[in-house]
Amino acid sequence: NVVDNSVQSQFATLKKESDVYSRSADDAERERQREEHHLNVLQSSRLRLEDEIRVAHTELGTETRKKKILDDEKKRLMQTMDADRQAIINISSELKGIDADERTQKMQFVKEMESLNNELEFLLAQCENQKTIGLLD
Repeated sequence: NVVDNSVQSQFATLKKESDVYSRSADDAERERQREEHHLNVLQSSRLRLEDEIRVAHTELGTETRKKKILDDEKKRLMQTMDADRQAIINISSELKGIDADERTQKMQFVKEMESLNNELEFLLAQCENQKTIGLLD
């Protein structure tokens, strides 16, 4: 009877240990499944993020090319504007020179006209003097 009790006690102890082990194994299995699910979620997120990075790199490349095109166009326009500005300055300088030449020519013309007017006045005065002398004679 004591042996029976001892065997039953051992079986009861084994049963308890088996139940504890079974619960522990079930808990470990649930934990493994949670971790596996978490790993799948993380892997899915990683793939999505990698795709987003690829798209972002593509968009960055596109924007970089657009920026280079715009920078080149801006540089070309700036060069054109600088050339136009320089041409305007050159034309303005030439016009100032023309204005100065034209002014000099006009002043010379006015002097010549004054000289001719003075000469004409002198000649008219001589003619009047000769008529007056002719009338007096």
